[in-house]
Amino acid sequence: MSGKAPQRYEDPVSNVWAMAAVQIGLVLPGNTAAGLGQAIFDRLCRSLIEGHDSFVKSDSEPGADATALHWRDQARLRLQWVLCSQWSLHGWFVPAENARAFWQSLDETLLDDKSDLAVRAASVALVRAGRAPWAPIFTETLAATRDLVRADVSKRAEHPTGAFAVRADESKRCEQCAWAYTRGFLLACRQVDAATVGAQHKNIEAEWPACERFEPALDCQPCGACCREAFQTVQVGAREPIRRTHPAMVVDHGTRQELRRTPTTGLDIVVDKPAPTRCASLGGGDLVQLGTRTSVSDYGCQIYEARPQACRSFTAGSESCLVARRRVGMSR
Repeated sequence: MSGKAPQRYEDPVSNVWAMAAVQIGLVLPGNTAAGLGQAIFDRLCRSLIEGHDSFVKSDSEPGADATALHWRDQARLRLQWVLCSQWSLHGWFVPAENARAFWQSLDETLLDDKSDLAVRAASVALVRAGRAPWAPIFTETLAATRDLVRADVSKRAEHPTGAFAVRADESKRCEQCAWAYTRGFLLACRQVDAATVGAQHKNIEAEWPACERFEPALDCQPCGACCREAFQTVQVGAREPIRRTHPAMVVDHGTRQELRRTPTTGLDIVVDKPAPTRCASLGGGDLVQLGTRTSVSDYGCQIYEARPQACRSFTAGSESCLVARRRVGMSR
């Protein structure tokens, strides 16, 4: 009989996720043992939903172990579904038992309902995934996992631009998307512009099938992203009607006048901004609870007819519009 001690098997997938957690700065609880790569992935996804604050929070959170999923749990599951789809990991990741029914109900439309707070939180988390401290470690670990588990990548059909996957709904076309626009005599896409730059910049064809980031015509009423994130300040001209009709909304700094801003509410989810604010004339954004669904009421400008020229000049579907919508979870 050999006197050598048997070697302990180490799961390579768990190892790469444990290393990712250390590099990102997430402290794992002492009971996170080898073989729990999925558990670490779950915790990192939670950190993407919660933001930097989650790094110092305890492992428990409202709704985590309840039968009825908290909106943060729903957001995390939506985020995980999208990530597993992007990296062909649906066969690898298995959600907790109490979440499986919700998980199985998800499909490619899971981020379409922008009034759902969980949808907004998941969309913001996708933006965070491309920023420090998560990037580029998080996506590199997803890629490593895909290779280690030998995931079947054949089910993910690539869009002709090479930037995203094709949307399964074949009735949608690029020309119908809110992010399609005319550049000279050619058709282009704001989403592709943001994903591929420089030499990789590409035009699109009107009849191409829509990609996973397809959105129909934008509706400014429930959005309010430009009033929350498009500008740090909105200057008011000397002859603007608002100075006479709504003087309380104008702040005089001597050499310039601008619209008054107020701190955001707890439901104004913004991508990791130290002290996010919103225009003081913006109404709405209130919590609406309908059964297990948590939604946010539509936003609306309370001085719309007298709004400054800077607001009137802001164009829905522009590059600034896309940036603002991403920051508040209204677009991917």
